[in-house]
Amino acid sequence: LKQQGYEITFICRQQKGDLIDFIKQRKYQIIVLKALHEPVIPKCEPDYEAWLQVPWQDDANELIAQLKTVDLVIVDHYGIVQEWESKVRKELSCRILSIDDLVRQHDADFVLDQTLFRQVKEYKNIPNVLVGCDYALLNQQFSFYREQVLPHQTKSIIMPKVLVSMGGVDQPNATLMVLKRIV
Repeated sequence: LKQQGYEITFICRQQKGDLIDFIKQRKYQIIVLKALHEPVIPKCEPDYEAWLQVPWQDDANELIAQLKTVDLVIVDHYGIVQEWESKVRKELSCRILSIDDLVRQHDADFVLDQTLFRQVKEYKNIPNVLVGCDYALLNQQFSFYREQVLPHQTKSIIMPKVLVSMGGVDQPNATLMVLKRIV
């Protein structure tokens, strides 16, 4: 989006392990939502409400108060629910793109789900659904290096190709468990 001339602003809640400094180092605008005095500890891994750290209403209100105008809000957080999307869409008169892989309910203009074999029909009442590997959000370097390697591969060598991605949160260190199994 930045290469196409869009102005990009990240919105993050300050908390242990956040990427706020990383985003600033890359010269992006950032709005930092207030930190909590006592972080909420998830009761179990899929306790997505706790991942948000505040009730969705508070999170949406704080975001709306920080933004004057915006054309598109891109959401990539398991704790952000359909009601949050509805409130933000209405208050800011903006479009919503939600990145998902759980086939949840959304009030979004676009849903992006990179899951292998996901089908458009799994998302109901969404005008624009982008599903499957064709829409994988990968750095452009992956394509560049793939083109460099492919011509040099010989047909006699069959190398398995494995991509392991656990997203931005890997609380139980599932990545290590997967790596141990495939080695």
